[in-house]
Amino acid sequence: LWFMWVQFSVALPLQATALTGSAAAVSWIYMINAGMSIVLQYPLINFLARWLRPLPMLVAGMLLMACGLGAIALVHTTPLLLAAVALYVCGSLLALPSQQTASAELANPLALGSYFGVGALSLAVGGGVGNLAGGYLYDLGQTLNWPALPWLVFWLVGLATSAGLFWLHRQRTRLA
Repeated sequence: LWFMWVQFSVALPLQATALTGSAAAVSWIYMINAGMSIVLQYPLINFLARWLRPLPMLVAGMLLMACGLGAIALVHTTPLLLAAVALYVCGSLLALPSQQTASAELANPLALGSYFGVGALSLAVGGGVGNLAGGYLYDLGQTLNWPALPWLVFWLVGLATSAGLFWLHRQRTRLA
């Protein structure tokens, strides 16, 4: 989750600036994130919570984030970039709050603090690796004249993470 989430402040601004030729495009990305968060986050979570538990909602959010980032590999216009960003943001609206609740549900009640500590460690590691990889992959894609490289890697990481979380959910439902 955190590996992909930090791309909002690393690779996405680089791509927006490169695509539009203007640093002002970065503000459009942040505007989409802020607007969607303010208007949609609570109603969307509240609506989907009727059918989805936190872990499946986290899986759905990760898939949407992965697809949003992966779609950027195919984007060549500003409106399509903003649409891909909106898909990514929609996923983050589901994934970010769900990961805390999913952690609490997975935790042994006697070790809840330890579970949240490991969750915070994943933020540090995933965020750190994501920042480093985001910039490196973006530069490597430009050097190799393969600008889709970072977006395909982010997509694959998101798909693999979603698959792992889905497998965990299936295992937990079988045992219950």
